[in-house]
Amino acid sequence: MIDDPSPSQTVIAIDNRPPLYKESTVVEKNAWIPGCTQCGLNRREFLRTGCAACAGAMGALTLPAPLHDARGGEPVRIRIVYALHGEQQTVPDWPNIGFDFRPVMERITTELAALCQGFEFLVSMSNGPEQTAVILEQDANADIDGYLVYQMNCWNRVVQTLAASGKPVLYADFMYAGSGGFLVYTAAFLREGTANVGFMASPRIEDLVEAVKCFELVKRGGSVTDFVAATARVRMERTPSPGDLTCSPDPLETLSPDECLSEMSG
Repeated sequence: MIDDPSPSQTVIAIDNRPPLYKESTVVEKNAWIPGCTQCGLNRREFLRTGCAACAGAMGALTLPAPLHDARGGEPVRIRIVYALHGEQQTVPDWPNIGFDFRPVMERITTELAALCQGFEFLVSMSNGPEQTAVILEQDANADIDGYLVYQMNCWNRVVQTLAASGKPVLYADFMYAGSGGFLVYTAAFLREGTANVGFMASPRIEDLVEAVKCFELVKRGGSVTDFVAATARVRMERTPSPGDLTCSPDPLETLSPDECLSEMSG
C-alpha cells in the first residue's frame, strides 16, 4: 500500500515491500525493480517500457510517452484520476470490503497507454475534494490537456473539483462499483449544463479508448464544447441498437372480480 495517500508523493509500492520512489530512489544498472512480480526488466528496459505491471500501484505515476506523437506534434497529456477510498478497500462501499483495486487500475492504465498512441498519461488517486485540490495545484504548470476521472467507489467527490477547473473532463464508471456515484453525479452535471464534462460508462475498454481520443480535438485547437460533443457522438455510436422488439402472442385469460372472489371463497 502507499504509505502516504497524499497526491504530492510520487511513489510505487507493491504489497508490503518498501515503496519505490520515482525520483529519490537510485536503481543500479541491471538491477531488478523490487516488487515487480509480473515482469523481469532491468533498469534500461524499465525506463524504456514503463513497467506496465508496476504502473498499477500508483500514487502520482507518470507513464512514459514519446516526446512527440506519431504525427510529429506534442503528445496529448492526460491525467487519470482514480476516485476511491484507497488501493484496497477497508470501509463499507461498493463493491465490497477487501476489494483490491490495484489489478483493475493496472489493467485500465496499461491498456489505455497501449491503445492511445500519441498520448501521455499521468496517474493519481484521490479520495475527495481536498486531495483533488492538491492535484490541481500541482498541475498548474504541468501542461495538462485534460482529466480522465474514473469513479471506482461510489461516493468519492473527485470529479466535481476537476470539473470546476474548466479543463476538459472525461468521466468514466467502474461498473457495479462506482456506478451509484457516477449516475448521481452525471445527472447533476446534465441538470446544471456543465459544459466541460463528457462521460462514458461501458465495460469495454475499446469504448473508453475512443472517448479518450476525443481529447485530441482540444490539443489541435478545438474547444471544450467540441470535446464534449465528440464524446457524446462516440457514446451514442457505440451504444448497441435495440434488437427485435416484436412481441409474440401471449394470450392470458383472466377472471372477473366476481369470479375471483368466488374462487377465493370456495
